[in-house]
Amino acid sequence: MDEVQNGLRYIFQTKNKFTLPVTGTGTLGIETVLLNLVEPGEIILITNNGFWGDRVGNLAKRAGFEVKTVDKTPGTAYSLSELEEAIKTHKPQVLYVTHGESSTGVIQDLTGIGDLCKSNGCLLVVDVVSSIGIVPLFVDRWNIDVAICSSHKALGSVAGFTPLTFSPRAVDKITKRKTILRSFMLDMKELTEFWRGGLNDDDEDEDERKCHHTLPVLQLYALREALSIIAAETLEKSWERHETTSKRLSDGLEKIDLQHFVKKSKHRLTGTIVIKVPEGISNITKVLKYVKEKYNLIFGKGFGPTKDKVIIVGIYGFNGNSEKVDLTLKALKEGIDFVKTGKVDSGTGTSSTGNGLDTASKAVDVFITG
Repeated sequence: MDEVQNGLRYIFQTKNKFTLPVTGTGTLGIETVLLNLVEPGEIILITNNGFWGDRVGNLAKRAGFEVKTVDKTPGTAYSLSELEEAIKTHKPQVLYVTHGESSTGVIQDLTGIGDLCKSNGCLLVVDVVSSIGIVPLFVDRWNIDVAICSSHKALGSVAGFTPLTFSPRAVDKITKRKTILRSFMLDMKELTEFWRGGLNDDDEDEDERKCHHTLPVLQLYALREALSIIAAETLEKSWERHETTSKRLSDGLEKIDLQHFVKKSKHRLTGTIVIKVPEGISNITKVLKYVKEKYNLIFGKGFGPTKDKVIIVGIYGFNGNSEKVDLTLKALKEGIDFVKTGKVDSGTGTSSTGNGLDTASKAVDVFITG
């Protein structure tokens, strides 16, 4: 458990004592943070330029918080002045920002937001699920009070843990709550005593773990291994690798006349590439079906504001390499050509009628049925 916490401090780039994984996937981790940091009647301000901002707003409303949003057109990012105006208008206790909005492919520049929140007396919570390990992230340097990620995506472990890190300011907010948290399982006061020592600095039994729940041990070992792999590569090289592969994919998309959903390149999320459905394709599901059956690749067709409008490609973690990029480009071009014309370029080994696809699913069916 200590090794996992140290590994998480490295990927978050923080010295925060209270850095730990919560048992559960990303949405549960988000709910954990909201319930601990915000009390009923308090204001949470949420950036909403895609699916995840809307999801967080839903969670916050269910918890009885006063929810304010800064709405933005999907595919665009926020300026610091826009966030400053919203903070001064709504005076929230918490500002919630999504660093990498995977539904639209937007990366939000975090520079200066932490300082802005600190000077206005609110906490900054950042969802880094789709960005951690992929692009530079500095929790301490950027004055991020709480960062939320997930054990899968670029970390490369299995889903089931949500790593969190809490700044001293965030810990102070939790310890001074006026109301009792109605969830035992998600209570950070309880969880920190389970992971190491408790929230109080003067805890006499800091090295003693208080029983809280049964950990999924195999998942814990998987997370430890994933963190060790990233540490061996180093964050700097991981960031560089993902930048290189994403650029290779972007250059390749241009050559086959495909366009990014996000117009400004500086606002494009590395690792999760969101592509506009090309002209002449009325049903993107047919393209994705072809790609899955021919190459055993699964791409998304958008969700939230981009549902059926885009193709979402994840080139990160283990898949963040040139070989996977080239395969992705080949598969996309073939799939689009096939749906448009009923055939693909010669030499692909695919029947023009589509009846002779050499599918991975057929091989799986044979294996299962014997």
